[in-house]
Amino acid sequence: MRQITKDQAIEFYNSECWKNFTDIQIVDFQLFQKHLAVPLRVFHNALENVLKRPVWMRELSNKKKLIEEYKKKFGNPQSALLLDVIFKYKRKP
Repeated sequence: MRQITKDQAIEFYNSECWKNFTDIQIVDFQLFQKHLAVPLRVFHNALENVLKRPVWMRELSNKKKLIEEYKKKFGNPQSALLLDVIFKYKRKP
């Protein structure tokens, strides 16, 4: 999984393009990133909706089990495709 940099995460957060993402897209992207790129409450809410259960905030500190649960339901993340779309507009000619 390609990781975004801290600066890219901040840029993505500030762009608010995540507002156009579905819950599954938010989780598919953010769950596998080291840097928080969407507001925590948005990610947390999307995670609960996608996993269809309450997710304790403490679970976010060790995402390994969340990742395993996600992969059992949805397979490998597709966010690598999203990353190309997200940052394509940032490339300068």
